[in-house]
Amino acid sequence: MIDGFQLLNKDISEKEWLNIPFIEWSQKTNLKTGEMIYPIEGKYKTLDIKIHPKRREINGSLHKFWNAMNDKGNQNFDDFTFTDLQKALVHLQKVFKLDPEKTNVENLEYGLNINIDYSPETILTRNLIVWKDLTPSKNLSFNNKGKFLEFERDRYSLKVYDKGKQNHLNESLIRIEVKALEYDKCLQNHGIRTLKDLNDLQKLESLFNDLKETFSSCVIVDDLSGNQISNPKEKNDFKDGINPLTWSSYETDPAGRQRKSRLKKRFFRILEKYQLNTIKNHILTRLQEKGESILKCHKWDEFQQTPETTIPEIYELPKNGNMSQMEPYIYGPFVTLEKCIITGVNISHQTTNKIYILESTIKEISQTDPETFNKLIKEYKTANWENYSLEKNCKEIAHGIRRNIQTLKEKITKYQNSLFPLDFTQGLPDKWKIN
Repeated sequence: MIDGFQLLNKDISEKEWLNIPFIEWSQKTNLKTGEMIYPIEGKYKTLDIKIHPKRREINGSLHKFWNAMNDKGNQNFDDFTFTDLQKALVHLQKVFKLDPEKTNVENLEYGLNINIDYSPETILTRNLIVWKDLTPSKNLSFNNKGKFLEFERDRYSLKVYDKGKQNHLNESLIRIEVKALEYDKCLQNHGIRTLKDLNDLQKLESLFNDLKETFSSCVIVDDLSGNQISNPKEKNDFKDGINPLTWSSYETDPAGRQRKSRLKKRFFRILEKYQLNTIKNHILTRLQEKGESILKCHKWDEFQQTPETTIPEIYELPKNGNMSQMEPYIYGPFVTLEKCIITGVNISHQTTNKIYILESTIKEISQTDPETFNKLIKEYKTANWENYSLEKNCKEIAHGIRRNIQTLKEKITKYQNSLFPLDFTQGLPDKWKIN
């Protein structure tokens, strides 16, 4: 549900960020003096990074960032669950050394993509009249990419657009999104001030309720002809109600507030009476369903544990780093169906191997958990590892682990008839176990 965001941190030193190896930095200098010109700008995946003299910024779409990290493309038309959000936040905290309680949320966008039974483009072109009595500040039609409307009020806005057509999808997908800027009262009202708050399910549910209430303020009418309305007074009220200028005219009329309120009641009564609000009700129903599917499945009662949010860490290896010379019983306590028996890295998601880490998992770790990947590189690097590609290094790491697997098997066999057999094979294949 969380999408665009801007994070601000004033505690991390400039040097700490400049030494992060995963960021591509670009720096401008004064050609006359040679002095560095701020901000120093960088790129981490899809995120924009800026270093100012007294603050550090991270900007971008958290949803698109997570998809890029997981090889799903630079897009946000799929679902971004609470669990996905938690994992993305943990990753950012580790890479950028962020203290979630000291990292402020300056701007935030939150929204949902929902499948509907109507054409989003048609709704945005013909049926959506106003939002909170305002006409759209942005009314765009991209080249064969659908319709985009944005309504702005102070530092708070609503965006509604054709997400399916924007991404050339063969489905009627509409996106409803709220944008709150720089500590808008909206964020304060929902308790969103720091990065830690984005990890609070109750606060996200509060944002979801705000999204629904915000969209409910739209005036959406099924049929603008009014042919089914026979009562002359109702006909006049209906014509006034579907005219965007009617609602905007009250903004400059000091005495217009009461008249607007009375007209709105009559107009909404007409829409209900003649069933001209079915499109809006349909969208609100789908919006509620999607929000529940994103958030409800992550509610945990007192008998359940909260979802794991930490990135799996590799167990520290002995300093000599020579696995082939180590006694395998060092790893005995960590042998389970969930962790690699050599490195201790979580491999529960692997479907074809639950004993040791695969090359594909190592490559994934290189993108999602740089700290663990660096430890693997340090342990298994070859003489020319700095000149190798990522794929080559992942292959070399996997090869080193398989080599130690063979050493482990040999030691099990060697000591199985001794007074102290190496029986630490919980979770290993039966053929490995000591009879």
